[in-house]
Amino acid sequence: MPKSEHIHSGYQYSFSHSVACNPKVARALKRFPSDNQIDELLKLAQKQANTLIQFTGMQKVPGVEGGSVTSPVTGDHHAGVSISITKQYCYKSQPSNIEDQSIDDLEDVISEAAMISGDRCTLDHELILDEETHTSLETETTQSSRMSIQTLLNPQGKLIGTP
Repeated sequence: MPKSEHIHSGYQYSFSHSVACNPKVARALKRFPSDNQIDELLKLAQKQANTLIQFTGMQKVPGVEGGSVTSPVTGDHHAGVSISITKQYCYKSQPSNIEDQSIDDLEDVISEAAMISGDRCTLDHELILDEETHTSLETETTQSSRMSIQTLLNPQGKLIGTP
C-alpha cells in the first residue's frame, strides 16, 4: 500500500512499513500460537468463566435453552438488538440456611427488615428537616449578631437618628 493510500481507505495510520522496519514485531508475529495452544487457552478461559459464574450466583435461566450464541441476530426486525451474556444467565441468590428455618420465620424476618427500612427512611427525612431548621436558625442568629456588633461598633448611627 502506498504511503498515502491508508488515508483514502479510511485508516488514520499506515502500519504497512512499521513491521518491515521493526524486526522485533516481525519475530513476535511469526510465533503465533498453534491451534492446540489456542484450544488449551479457551478451555482455561471457560473453566475460569464457570468458576466466576458460580461465585457470583448466576445460574442458567430455567426454561431457556443454554448454549452459546454463535452468531449475531440478523434481519431487519432485529436491528439495534444486541446479544449479551445476561440473556443466558440470571442471578439467583443461594440461600445458606433456608432449610433450617420455617417459612413463617422467613416472612417475619422480611417483615422486620421492611419495618426497619421504613424507620430508616423516616429518620433520614427528619434529619433533613432538622438540618434545614438548624440552617435557618443559624442564619437568623448570624444576622442578629451582625446587627448587634454593628450597633456596638457604630453608636453614632443611633445618635444621628435621634433629635
